[in-house]
Amino acid sequence: MFLIKFEKILKHNTYAQGSVLIVKGVMFMVKKIDKKIDKKIEKEFQEFLDYMKAERNASNATITNYTTDFKIFLDFLIKNNMPTNTNELDTPHMRKYTAFLKTEKKYANATIRRKINSLKSFFNFLVSQDYIIKNPMRAITAPKKEKTLPKFFTEEQIKLLFQVAKESKEDFALRDYMFIKLIANTGMRRSEAINLNFDDIDFGKNTIKIRGKGKRERIVPINKDFSDELFMYFQSRLPLKNKAVFINQAGNRINAAKAQKIFVNLLKKCGLDGQGLTIHSLRHSYATILVNKGSDIVQVQKLLGHSDINTTTVYTHISTENLREDVARLPY
Repeated sequence: MFLIKFEKILKHNTYAQGSVLIVKGVMFMVKKIDKKIDKKIEKEFQEFLDYMKAERNASNATITNYTTDFKIFLDFLIKNNMPTNTNELDTPHMRKYTAFLKTEKKYANATIRRKINSLKSFFNFLVSQDYIIKNPMRAITAPKKEKTLPKFFTEEQIKLLFQVAKESKEDFALRDYMFIKLIANTGMRRSEAINLNFDDIDFGKNTIKIRGKGKRERIVPINKDFSDELFMYFQSRLPLKNKAVFINQAGNRINAAKAQKIFVNLLKKCGLDGQGLTIHSLRHSYATILVNKGSDIVQVQKLLGHSDINTTTVYTHISTENLREDVARLPY
């Protein structure tokens, strides 16, 4: 990156071509100046990440998101000739960045909200460590969270997923079937299912230990039939060379991309693609069905591993909507 610097620019008969400035027919060489990043901000951000991992138990996904958000922010500052020293940044700089995310990047409100909140966390950390005196993000407000009900599978659609996956003759069909059924039977997040090990499963007690966000652990019970299926799958993997429950052809733990491919392929086979359904929809389905069947919302919160019960109450709204449809069928 460079800036074109010159002492006087005449408003008329002036234009630039490449690294040459032409003023009234006279050619001048233009000096190129490299724009350098203040190393202070990079050092501070790394310290912030270390703090998030060591003291806040931030997940790898959270650290990755923070890092991505920071790179976008830093790139914006450089391209717009703004200071990269945190002591020189102020609220107007942040407002311009927020506008950039919305008007140029055209991010959805949920994405903008996350990026703003990640910066807020970073600058709050800087203030707490006395690296800066005034927080430039303090007056910046993130877009309000849109109140939308999550998409979920019906019970019939879930049964269809199981049936099609179980009847598949493809390589690793059993793995794919168990992956989908595990999430549907436990409400796990995709990352939790990917990171699950066989020693997390207690076949005697029919429970699974799940390591969730912030390294919080929870114990989720499973029914006997599914526990038996898991045990049969476990036996098919013997002798066990990798404790990961789900592995790829090379014998390594599957990653998020592979998990997504498993899910998308199954959706297409079932004719359920193009409806906005995701792997996370299985988690929503798990919670929605439990609430519809009368489970206590606090218990559902524990099963899902939500730290805030307000996150779980969305499923009571879904249940209410279902009841509304039932009431609408009354003949009077």
